[in-house]
Amino acid sequence: MKRKTRILALLLSCVLSLASVMNVYAATPEEPLVSRDVEIEKDEMEKMPIVVEESDMENSENEIQVEENTVQEAEVIDESENVGGTQDGFGYVIDGVKECAKITGYSGILSDVIVPSSIEGYPVKSIGGFSNNLFIEKVTVSDSVDIIENGTFAGCENLKEVKLPGKLSKLGEASFSGCISLENVNLPDSLQVIFDGTFKSCEKLQNIAKYCIAIIFTIN
Repeated sequence: MKRKTRILALLLSCVLSLASVMNVYAATPEEPLVSRDVEIEKDEMEKMPIVVEESDMENSENEIQVEENTVQEAEVIDESENVGGTQDGFGYVIDGVKECAKITGYSGILSDVIVPSSIEGYPVKSIGGFSNNLFIEKVTVSDSVDIIENGTFAGCENLKEVKLPGKLSKLGEASFSGCISLENVNLPDSLQVIFDGTFKSCEKLQNIAKYCIAIIFTIN
């Protein structure tokens, strides 16, 4: 009888222990599988190295360089040049670096044209862009001018007289080509360069023959 009682007590103790374990397990919430998977993926992503293609880096560097060059070019243009026009028809460019003005054209209708010595406070150092103007008959170039550009007065068929400055150093190629009415032009002693064809087709021009020995040019 005592033996049966011990067996029953042992069985009852086992049942109670098993019930206690089951209650504890039931009270502990199971972690969701999805959450664990997400955490695993997150950890793996953090450990993965970030790979940047070399070509992408080069393209980005090139784009940055182009943008920098564009900005620098814009700054240079803004600082060095100012394009404009005067009320009497002279187009010009102000060179802020060299601190001078360049006359780039003339759209006026005056027959007697006087080239200004300065524009916006800057001395005029070179002129160009008077070609094929049929209104001009006489031109006086200011003393500040050093250079007359290529073809400046080409095709001015009614131009008869030109007064050049005493410090002029260069007459550009074909600068008076086709000025068929040109009769009188002074060539200053300071003149260093006269290009071939400068006075092409200037058949009426007579007073430059004495310079042919000192300065080589042709009248065709």
